[in-house]
Formats: sequence, C-alpha cells, structure tokens
Amino acid sequence: MFIIMNLVEDIPTHMFYISFLLLTVGTVALIIIREKKTQLVINMYNDKLFLLNLVGIAVFSMYNYTKGATNQKATLDAILGFIVAVFSHLDLKSSIFWVIWLVSYYFNT
Repeated sequence: MFIIMNLVEDIPTHMFYISFLLLTVGTVALIIIREKKTQLVINMYNDKLFLLNLVGIAVFSMYNYTKGATNQKATLDAILGFIVAVFSHLDLKSSIFWVIWLVSYYFNT
C-alpha cells in the first residue's frame, strides 16, 4: 500500500482509504448477499489454475512495478484490467464503474 500512496501524494490519505474501503465493503456485501455470486467466488478460489494465475500475476506485477515509471503505469493498468475481468465474471457492473472512476481520479490516469 505504501507504493500506491506515493502515487497519490496530492490527495489526503484519509480520502483515499475511505473511498477504497467503501468500495470494498460494498462489493463484499453484494457478494455475500447474493448466493450465486458467493458460489462464483468459491468456485474461483477452488480452481487451481485461477490461483496459479493469481500468484503469477502478483509476482510479475511486484517485479515489474520496480522497473520504472512506464512499467508502473503498465502494471497498474494491467491490475485494473484483471480486477475488471474478475468483477465482470461476478457480474458486478456498478463496482466496475466505481473501480475505474476511483483509479482514474486518484491515480490521474
């Protein structure tokens, strides 16, 4: 999280955390309330190929993020794409909007 905060130095830290906390709580609540979405999440995390890809994405992203500004932007865009894909799989349309809006606002991309 420290790396991310370096990118949003102009914005008060508490607003950044509050925004993403509200998005996270709302998304988790939607997943818990709807049984179909809960089952989709369980199925994703029981899928060994998904978990292997998730670990690969995390390791690759951490490695590439340290390689300079161009790689940082590309890595953030790729992570955003992965989040959008997962939310799309879970049919969380409004959450996709808020993720993209918050990332665009706070990271100025």
